[in-house]
Amino acid sequence: MRDIDIRSKLRDQLDTIYLDDKDGRVIEEFGLCNGTVRIDLATIDGTLNGYEIKSDKDTLRRLPLQQEIYSQVFDKITIIASGHHSNNIINKIPNWWGIWRAIKDMKGVRFVVIRSPELNPDVAPHSLVQCLWRDEVLHILKERGLAKGLLGKPRDILRKKLAISIPLEELKELVRQALKSRDNWRLDVPQLSSDD
Repeated sequence: MRDIDIRSKLRDQLDTIYLDDKDGRVIEEFGLCNGTVRIDLATIDGTLNGYEIKSDKDTLRRLPLQQEIYSQVFDKITIIASGHHSNNIINKIPNWWGIWRAIKDMKGVRFVVIRSPELNPDVAPHSLVQCLWRDEVLHILKERGLAKGLLGKPRDILRKKLAISIPLEELKELVRQALKSRDNWRLDVPQLSSDD
């Protein structure tokens, strides 16, 4: 089964869920940690959720790095795997990650839930704020009265100040609100190549 088959079904399913949710967003190829990695799809509502696809043509060689970075940012993560990957992944990811098996039959692609995702016990503030653009970070710092002496500073300094200045739960909400209010996301073009 190809990435595009799984992605198309997943996107349709997520679009249906968020059809009437004016506050939720579905984002393809969501970049993390300054573009070090991209998760296939993300949803932003009351939580920040990531969805990673592993099709038959993918390898799992990038999974350790993806796991490390995704686990620092997302509230919940689900990996959708086809074929042999769905059996091999269970011991390679944290227990709180969800696992769906992608199956293709006469009716098309469907998902079987092997394990539902749970809340991430360890979101990292410094990684979370890297999801924000410089102007978004500066806006939050100004609103909180934390921008004094920082206006001309590089984004990494601004992000560090934000990460250490606001409690994690409040920071998570501020990041979600900033991401949901973006009007100028880049054009979402699905990445169709495999890990190879």
